[in-house]
Amino acid sequence: MKADRYNLFNFIHKALRAQLYDTALTLQKTDVTIETETETAIEKVQQTLKSFESHAEKENHFILPAISKFDKQKALMIEGEHDTDEALSEQMKNKMEALRFAPVEQKDRTGRQLFYLFIEFTGFNLIHMNKEEHILNEILWENYSEEELMAITAEIMKSIPPSEMMEIFPWMMKGITNLELIGFLADLEKGLPTETFDAVMNMAHRTIPERLNFKSASEAL
Repeated sequence: MKADRYNLFNFIHKALRAQLYDTALTLQKTDVTIETETETAIEKVQQTLKSFESHAEKENHFILPAISKFDKQKALMIEGEHDTDEALSEQMKNKMEALRFAPVEQKDRTGRQLFYLFIEFTGFNLIHMNKEEHILNEILWENYSEEELMAITAEIMKSIPPSEMMEIFPWMMKGITNLELIGFLADLEKGLPTETFDAVMNMAHRTIPERLNFKSASEAL
């Protein structure tokens, strides 16, 4: 992998991996006979599925058409894996409903089934994201300039509602390196209205206080 080229998957995939790991650990520790624990775990699974569904939609709309111009077969392969991912999501949605309404004596078994489904979903997506960062990036780097790749990212960012941004940003902040975090916040500080950026920084201080010892991104540079 050419580390010196712009990787448009980098930040979002790190965010999604962080969300996967956190949700898997929550499920692994959940006592499904305790309703509050079960609801917390189900809510995390639902949010994770929502993140992956939204991400796949954006890849299908913005990235795969750019790939298809040069390698239709690989674009179709990734699109097919998105369909597989959607099927796994539907299985988990059904299993979450089953867990909510299962009799007490069946909750443990149903909870284990949900956990194993989520681990299958996690493994599938970790491999899937690796494929994208290796196979798709090679095609993108061969056929597009840095400016063109950044333009694709800009189009994706424009399509994301602010509420969705505020849901994924905490996972991104947890998942990226310190240097990436500083650059990420600096870019936001340049591109966002002051009020919006202040809201992002407040969220950052709540989410990752141990990694932030500055009031603004420019202070860290």
